[in-house]
Parts: sequence; structure tokens; C-alpha cells
Amino acid sequence: MTLDPVLTAPLAIQIHVFTVVPAAVLGAWVLYGRKGTPLHRLLGRVWVFLMAATALSSFFIHTIRMIGPFSPIHLLSVLTLFSCCYIIWSARTRRLKAHRQAVLALYWGGIGLDGAFTIVRGRIMNQVVLGGANAWPLAIAAAVVCAGVLAHVYRGGRFTWTARRKTAGTALAAAASPVLLLASHQDAHAAPGAAQIVTGAPVWVWPLLAALLALGWLRSRPRVVHRVQVMILPFVFAGLGAWSFFSNGASLAAGAALVAAIAAGSMAGQMLARRGPSFVDENDMVHLPGEWVSMALILAIFVARFAAGAARGINPDLDHALVIAVPLALVSGFSIGLTAMRAIVQSTR
Repeated sequence: MTLDPVLTAPLAIQIHVFTVVPAAVLGAWVLYGRKGTPLHRLLGRVWVFLMAATALSSFFIHTIRMIGPFSPIHLLSVLTLFSCCYIIWSARTRRLKAHRQAVLALYWGGIGLDGAFTIVRGRIMNQVVLGGANAWPLAIAAAVVCAGVLAHVYRGGRFTWTARRKTAGTALAAAASPVLLLASHQDAHAAPGAAQIVTGAPVWVWPLLAALLALGWLRSRPRVVHRVQVMILPFVFAGLGAWSFFSNGASLAAGAALVAAIAAGSMAGQMLARRGPSFVDENDMVHLPGEWVSMALILAIFVARFAAGAARGINPDLDHALVIAVPLALVSGFSIGLTAMRAIVQSTR
């Protein structure tokens, strides 16, 4: 990572970068921090100023010329300025729901969605962050996530940090643990960087990730399904777990980890199912609430398997090694136990 491409760029680009980066960090605090406080209002004003400065500076950046010195990207700058005005107006008139949705849309659209494509090869931020590596798969995956959030916002949904921080923490812990465990067994000087690992992944990985994210998002919505459909996700996880177990040597240690994780997941699934307001009607249809646990499990399995594949690519000697087999067994077993027990309890109420 180097700031040289930014420091040697024209002044308009420097202003653009040095206003949008703080806006990305500050925006998360404004959106998911405590609302209605003097600090929230102060930081909100600063954030709107940064976003307006980012948009205004873009009119002096002409690296892409399609309509004279401008391009369709500058239409987004106009939309950003309009959104800033609307955010201020909705806050002053106490239209809080409209205010929140406008801020969410500007953050995930103006910073998230637009920012995803600033890391593709040929852009300055690609040189800063990834050193010129091919980042199209990463950009597309990030854009899909941001587009999903935007779709949720425009349908009237809300993304509140306080309501889902436990689920998010569980997902991060489950996803990060195998990565850290695998990384601890690599030679720091010989292993490629994270950017090389991500950009060197097969192309099919990213559509798969997009499909998994879509599945997790769909399960975050309340739904009515047949009893049989409730068992689909546990069977999928069971199939993936069995494949992972046998493809990694079916060792005794991995088997013990798998059984222990299934038991732990079953207890967690039973507790979650009893706390959720689900019921079965007279037509054998199960009414299920929206939940984010499935998204956490899906991402944990994806990250664990991605890390395992990357580790094998870096060091072929790790094939069938316990350092890979055991973390995968733990993640798979917990997912199987949780989803299976939760499905059983939900479909028998």
C-alpha cells in the first residue's frame, strides 16, 4: 500500500480522496451510532460537508471524458449534492424515516457502490490499495453487497447495528478463526499478499459468493414455507460438511471436532428456535421470522473454505493437514447442528 499515486495526482483528485475516505469512516459512526445526541448532529453536519466536498471536487476530475470533459459519473455527483440537501431538509423538518433512508442510500450508494469500482485496475485507488492488481472480482463482490443493501433500504428495510451486533460478531469470529489459524502456519515472507490471494481466485468463486449473500439476505425476511423446505439448508450444510470431512482425509481428530461442533451447534440451534416467534399452521406451513444467523453461517463456511483453498495453493504440503481439516470440521459441524436442530424445533411446534 502506498499513497504516492494520490500525493502526485492533481489537486482535485487529492481533495476528492482526502474527503471521501474520512466520510466513509465517519458515515459508519453516524449511521450506526447513537442517534439524536449533540455529537450525532455535529458529526452528521461534518459528514454532509465531506460528501458535498467530494461531489464538488469530482467536477474538476476529467480522467473519463464522454460528454465534453464530463462523463456519466458526474451525474452521480449531482445526485450526491441533491441528496446532501435532502438529508439536511429532512432532518430539519423531523422527517426522521426519510432522513435515515437518504443517509443510508447516500452512504451505501455514493460511497459503497461507487467506491467498489474505484479499486479496479487502472484507477488510482487500485494502485494505492492493491498495487495495480486485477481487482474486478473483488469490486463486483463489493458492488453486489452494496446493491443488496440499497435494495433493502428502498424496500423500507432497516439495518441497525444494535439489533444485529451479536450475530455480526459471531460471523466475524467464526470467519476469522480459520483464517488466523491458517495464516499462523505460513511463512510471512514467502506467502503472497491478501490482494494476490483474492484476485487469483477462480472467477466462479465470486458469482457463488453473490448467490450465497442473496440466499442469506432472503432468509433475513419473514417467510412462510412448507415443513420440508425448512430442512433444505441443514441438508445442504450436511452435504458440504461430509464432503469437506472426507476430502480432507477423514482423520480421527477432525471427526472428533465435527461431532463436538455438531453437539454445540445443536444446543445453540435449540435455544435460537425457542426464542424465535415461529409456528406451524393447519396446512403444515411453517411461519418463520427473518434472521441473520444463516447469513453468518454461510459466510463463515465460505471464508473457511476459501482460506483452506488459499493455504493449499500457497503450501501444497498442507493438503489433508489437521490445521486445515480441524477448523473446517468445527465450522461445518456447528453449522450442521445449529440449522438441523433449529429446523426440527421450528417444524414441530
